[in-house]
Amino acid sequence: MTVPQVSLVKSKAAQICETCALEYQSPSDKRFHAQPNACKICSPQLLFVNSENQVLAKKDPIKQAAKAIVAGKILAIKGLGGFQLALSATNAEAIEVLRQRKNRPHKPFAIMVKDIATAKHLAILTKQELALLQSPQAPIVLVKKRALCHSLSGVAPEQSHVGLFLPTNDVHHMLLQQANMPLVMTSANKQGEPQVIDNHKALHELEKIADYFLIHNREIVHRLDDSVAQVQRGRAVLIKRARGYTPDSLAIPKGFERIKPTLGIGADSKNSACFLNGKGAVLSQHFGDLTNLRTIEEQTNGINSYQQFLDFVPSIVAVDPHPAYKSQVLGKERVRQAAGFAELDFVQHHHAHIASCLGENQYPRTARKVVGIVLDELGFADTENDAYLSNPNDIASYGKKYNVGSDHKIWGGEVLVANYNEAINFGGLTPVPLLGGDKANTQPWRNTFAHLHQAIGYKTLLQDFSMLKPVQALQRKPIESLLYMQNYAFSAPLSSSCGRLFDAVAYLIGVFSNEEISYEGQAALALSALVCNQSFSELAPYNFEIEDIGGRLQINPKPMWIELLNDLVRQVPKSMISQRFHSGLANAFACVASNICKSQNIHTVALSGGLFTNKRLSAELEHKLMAYGLTVLTQSLAPSNDGGIALGQALIAASRELDRRRGAELCV
Repeated sequence: MTVPQVSLVKSKAAQICETCALEYQSPSDKRFHAQPNACKICSPQLLFVNSENQVLAKKDPIKQAAKAIVAGKILAIKGLGGFQLALSATNAEAIEVLRQRKNRPHKPFAIMVKDIATAKHLAILTKQELALLQSPQAPIVLVKKRALCHSLSGVAPEQSHVGLFLPTNDVHHMLLQQANMPLVMTSANKQGEPQVIDNHKALHELEKIADYFLIHNREIVHRLDDSVAQVQRGRAVLIKRARGYTPDSLAIPKGFERIKPTLGIGADSKNSACFLNGKGAVLSQHFGDLTNLRTIEEQTNGINSYQQFLDFVPSIVAVDPHPAYKSQVLGKERVRQAAGFAELDFVQHHHAHIASCLGENQYPRTARKVVGIVLDELGFADTENDAYLSNPNDIASYGKKYNVGSDHKIWGGEVLVANYNEAINFGGLTPVPLLGGDKANTQPWRNTFAHLHQAIGYKTLLQDFSMLKPVQALQRKPIESLLYMQNYAFSAPLSSSCGRLFDAVAYLIGVFSNEEISYEGQAALALSALVCNQSFSELAPYNFEIEDIGGRLQINPKPMWIELLNDLVRQVPKSMISQRFHSGLANAFACVASNICKSQNIHTVALSGGLFTNKRLSAELEHKLMAYGLTVLTQSLAPSNDGGIALGQALIAASRELDRRRGAELCV
């Protein structure tokens, strides 16, 4: 028997039948101008098909799809904001197949559960987490796994937490009822690309990932990922801002009422855009990492849609000064297309982090400066190097003008004194070489070697700690090349990245099963997952040396490394080592921030950067800063990672323009 080909795979706008059209057009009918079509003729149609575009079930497609999941198959479901991949969360073999097909070896998956009872079976939930799960926004919520729930080991490897969420549409509800099991639910896409939204593209691009497809004949106009959140300090904190939260407007601080419309383009990682005017700020959904043409097209089309929807024409376009950022190129192109009706402004990455935190907390534009602690992976700091001098008309004078980043290093662990107009670097982590440049971002052993060689020297490391397995593993690396790079600054840019410090510690204590990390933040998450549940005072924190280098308070981890190595020799549990590291790092940054606050007569500290999604580090640092009597500002609605950068960019650029305009008015 010939299996019929599906005839409804092409996404298109719904065409209503004659009866529904009469109801829609009649003012006396209760369905006058009603948008949903729900009759048997023109209602949405759902089909269960295979990867060869063959209809397998016209009747009860949900039931057939559920049977496929129970049998261990991977299902592509067309939802409201894009296709999702669904499979059994308790089938380890199916999960491993998905990891291989998506080339996603370690990154955690989210789990959709049919009800709160199932969620409680899988995780330990607080009242705040329960409320967040059941909120109208229905985000994925990161919650603590139950110790006995071994079936989730393949879903979130090396993690103490797992992302749970409830059904977000009718298809999800029916599928979960039929399958009667928790489901892994993740975006349907090729690695690094936006999720698929079109039926034909799904059948073509996902044929080697999904076994079956559950599709409908309604067009998805706007692609939208699931939002991700967690509860920190008793409140919901967004990690990814998307479905349910956009396009909600954020209130603007006092003093921004007369600004010009400003567009923040965002960073290359976790890109989102911000549309700022005197009435409020709209932070777009997460577009993704600008690493390929499709994501760039998604960002471009998304910004265009927002501008049309909001009737927003920017007078200022704010971009990151990183010379290699694709977002900068996209921002420049928008200014070029505006043909003189928009100006370009460059906003340093870490300054934007702090401004994003200030803006969300309604910190007034003309208020006293704050001390800002920015902890993230990497951020371009130097604005006066050769890359910029090749384009002097753009931003060669940026560093001098705004006192940001003139130390020729890559930042990532800084203490700044800042307001909306400027930021000055007053302290941070001691810079360490990134051996091999970008390779150090994915091979943590390079950072371990660089830190240990800088702290105690490679010869001393072998002499005193050669009995340790991680040190023996380092000996099998290309030592001569590593030493040459570090000693002669060859392919080894200096960086104060806190993320790379986490990588170095994680590799040394052995939290990775592989030599490479496969997703951003893997080390920090793994270390945080190790932390034991003891109180802050029960374990002595590791020591960090604070040095005054030319008026800048520098946090040197040398004593920490010596203590950590000795703990490894004594076979101290990894959980205790992780606790001592988190506490010691928080101690050091709190001490530096407190000293800078005293010297500058400042009473407020703002925390931002991707490392503040680490619940333990964030909690400890906030606790210690408050013990110094300081007011602490944190983020929740705008992600503290690069997903919130666009808000800070827009606020800074708008504030600067407002000051320039007022200065010009005073001169008249």
